[in-house]
Amino acid sequence: MRSESGHLRTVTIFSLLALTLAASVSADIITLKNGHSISGSFYRQGNKYVIEPYNGTSFSVPVTDVIGVVLAPNPNSAQAKGHKWTLLHYEISRSSSLPNIIAMLRQFIVANPHSASLSKAQKSLIKYRQYEKLHLIKLGLHWISRSQLAKIRTKVDRDLRTAIQLYHLGRLSQSLRLADAATRLLPSSVSAWTTKGVIEFRLNHLLVARRDFRTARRLSSHNITALNNSAVINFEIHRQPRALLLFTRALAIDSGNRQVLDNIYAALRAYKGDRRAILFKNLRRSFTSADREMEKRMARRGLYRVGGTWVDAKIYKIMAIKLAVFKQKKQALQASYDSTVLALKSVLEQIRQTDAQITSIKNAIGTLETQQVINAYQYNYYDYGTQAALNVYMANLAQAQSQKLKLENQRIAILAGLASIRTQARALQKSGPGIALSGRQVLLFPRKFQPTPEPLQLPLHPLGHQAGLSINPEKP
Repeated sequence: MRSESGHLRTVTIFSLLALTLAASVSADIITLKNGHSISGSFYRQGNKYVIEPYNGTSFSVPVTDVIGVVLAPNPNSAQAKGHKWTLLHYEISRSSSLPNIIAMLRQFIVANPHSASLSKAQKSLIKYRQYEKLHLIKLGLHWISRSQLAKIRTKVDRDLRTAIQLYHLGRLSQSLRLADAATRLLPSSVSAWTTKGVIEFRLNHLLVARRDFRTARRLSSHNITALNNSAVINFEIHRQPRALLLFTRALAIDSGNRQVLDNIYAALRAYKGDRRAILFKNLRRSFTSADREMEKRMARRGLYRVGGTWVDAKIYKIMAIKLAVFKQKKQALQASYDSTVLALKSVLEQIRQTDAQITSIKNAIGTLETQQVINAYQYNYYDYGTQAALNVYMANLAQAQSQKLKLENQRIAILAGLASIRTQARALQKSGPGIALSGRQVLLFPRKFQPTPEPLQLPLHPLGHQAGLSINPEKP
């Protein structure tokens, strides 16, 4: 629907359902439920809309993904004359380059000398030329001077430092308010988004934190802090393969970052996915190479890797002694378990042989008893030799049964011993060697609040364990 004043009206999804009865609908701005806005046209095709952007390749989305459009004017209406200016005005609002904006305005003025919007274009050209002379920079939706930008950066840096101090003091609500305000004041600040993400993570707002770190990565794809934090939080929300991929990128950018290496160690040890996958193998291989160099560097500082952390030589020796005692206990339990298993196998074999012997004796006794019965009833004859043999077999049977009973008691005792050894092993494994096995994955705060490279601009869509220890670390 169009008003007499000529202004465009935003059409809700309910209106769109009626509009799609036509073969196609031309749209100025199409809004999707993920927040994206596209300039172009669209039409319905089955249960989907096919969207044809003014700049770009057409694509399709489900009908429910389109939540609104700003309609283009009717080509036969008076609004059509101002449509080009409306589109240009929209493109200008998205641009942060003054030379590009001035070039677009000049092109519009030359191409549309009789447009009703010519005076608006000329006034805008004068305004943006003045901005260019003043060397203004776009921040969000506003143009500001470099001195204003410097003041904003100074305030944001000060607020972020205060937010981190409050975070360490446990005053998380105040810390979050400052960090959130910093992201709104300077939305292009990677430090602001990473700081806010760390605080959100501490408050257990995991999805919000993940979005904040993703925003930081979009602003600076090579920012090691944003990559590390994104990897840690993806691991936390059980997207472990994604976490390994992010750790791989971080390691490729900065293979000498100690905290990233420690986090990768913990991630590799705690990984529950397919360890034969290429992603896992490649990261482990890259980590092993990088960590070998890190161990050399840390050794020169008197620090040595113990699982996912580092200790000095004194603590390292103490841990080594405790670990040696722990290993001795494990070896003793293993030796006791192995010997007990062998004893059980021997007893089970003896029980099998005794069972076979008892079966054989019973068969022999049955044959002799049958013979005695036949002799007595058919021949009225009693064979004393057969009876003597029966007596011998009966004595052997009693002896074999007694032996089996002893063997069964031995088997029960051995099984009880195995159960005791398993209980001791579980307790030993749970208690560990008496030292901290390693640290969990750690989020990073930005170390320095470096300003984001110009031009500054609001993002279009701002979306934002204990691992095992080894003095000579095994492969994670």
